Amino acid sequence: MHLRCSTYLSEPAWQKIAWKGRSNGSYDQLLDLMSLLPSIFEDSDRLGNPTPSEMPALFAVLDRCWALDSFLQKFYSDLQSNCDGPLYWNRLATLEFLPDEVNSEKLFPVAFHFKDLSSAFTTNMYWMACILTFRTIMEIYGRIMKFAQLHSPPTQSAPTPPTSSTPYIKPEPSPPATPPSPLATYMARLRPLEHRKDLVGLAKNIAQTVEFCIQEDKKSQGPGAMMVPLLMATLTFRYSPGCQRELEWARAAMDLLADRGWKIARHLEPEGVGYTKKKPRD
Repeated sequence: MHLRCSTYLSEPAWQKIAWKGRSNGSYDQLLDLMSLLPSIFEDSDRLGNPTPSEMPALFAVLDRCWALDSFLQKFYSDLQSNCDGPLYWNRLATLEFLPDEVNSEKLFPVAFHFKDLSSAFTTNMYWMACILTFRTIMEIYGRIMKFAQLHSPPTQSAPTPPTSSTPYIKPEPSPPATPPSPLATYMARLRPLEHRKDLVGLAKNIAQTVEFCIQEDKKSQGPGAMMVPLLMATLTFRYSPGCQRELEWARAAMDLLADRGWKIARHLEPEGVGYTKKKPRD
């Protein structure tokens, strides 16, 4: 994931070998879905500035993203169905991560609570998988729109409307209708993004589980389970306009995880978790 390169773990055979003789749980099923992301990242990065001949390959990557989106939707529906009662519920937040939260309303006044740490971790990882998938879809949409602007045929000027002094000229017969261009066919395949545009909302969901995961009874496992999803939320706030306060909150929460024994939390943000294409080192 970090290197945005495909691995053998995404091959169908390897997704079956590990579960021979035993069933895989919800978290294991989610990991199987997330193992598809590195190969999607790799192929998407390779087509950063597609040529006309590469557009079918780019749309093939987009189709894989939409297929993963469908798998994730079904996974979450099953996760909710298999849970006795709600998957999570709201409680008033008690932690204060920002200096101005002491005398004003908290940035996240509500915290999400779960029946156990495993449920919280699985749900957080689901939100993280959605962020990575939706962000890739939006990146590909951006490339397609840019391609459309560069390769659209020039628009024809509108004909001059006739006046009383314009002599009548019998119009020539219209040429036969031409089939739609490949570009028009591609553009027609773009599905509405709908809720997938709201990456910040998913990041806020992750942030609102911090309080539950760092409770004393979760010991060191809670902060450890929170670290990677919270890193994803931090990166989402970092690359989203207007989220400076949320970014400060998330970084303060990462510092708290470091204080709870996971000192590596202070060093993860510059490296990311596959959130963006890594630039080559100098």
